[in-house]
Amino acid sequence: MFCPQCGNQLPDGSRFCGKCGAQIGGAAPAPGAPGTGPVVTPPKKGLDPKVKLGIIGAVAVIAVAAIIFGIVSCVSGGRGSAQSIADGVNSAFTKMVDGDFSSSAVTDGMNALIDLMPQEAINQELQDQGMTREDLTKQLSSQLGSLDQLSSVMSMVDISISTSVGDPLTADELEDVNDDLGKYGLTVTEGNRIVLTMGISALGQSQNQDMDEFCAVKIGGSWYLWGGI
Repeated sequence: MFCPQCGNQLPDGSRFCGKCGAQIGGAAPAPGAPGTGPVVTPPKKGLDPKVKLGIIGAVAVIAVAAIIFGIVSCVSGGRGSAQSIADGVNSAFTKMVDGDFSSSAVTDGMNALIDLMPQEAINQELQDQGMTREDLTKQLSSQLGSLDQLSSVMSMVDISISTSVGDPLTADELEDVNDDLGKYGLTVTEGNRIVLTMGISALGQSQNQDMDEFCAVKIGGSWYLWGGI
């Protein structure tokens, strides 16, 4: 049976809901008598609040990744193709998801993203802001809130991560990226958006969240990751 007030599942014969305190009904009917208790409507399908918390936290990781590029504000480590940049992003987020967003998994994932970047550019930006790499990792991880709470609900959801190479950057977008990277003496000749898709399933329901805030840009003969377009 279910609570008619909040939808919480209850043991048969319950008089009060242990979750919201609502009274379920009067005295139970005599044995053999027609049911006279209240009619309890099963809850509408929807995600449990704890599951919603997990989903919100998982999607927040994508936003946190964007913060990386706002703090560091530099290109990422060189690769051989735009697809290899997409693969690197996928690997970093998968570390966090597979580790149920535990503290160590988030640290590993954040470090994997930072490792994609050229160390000379990172070091210069961190020096300008008076930060160490450890400071950066901790600051990014703290944006997720309570990792223990987030990790505890991950068993309720199934999350998949995939990335792909999207549309080429427009002329205006290339100009904006070159304006940002000009302080490093870098010139971007071409680029593509990187589309990250997070699939979330819980309680028979599913949804996809697409993000294309990242891009792969070509500088010289190598490809790099850039954010904030």
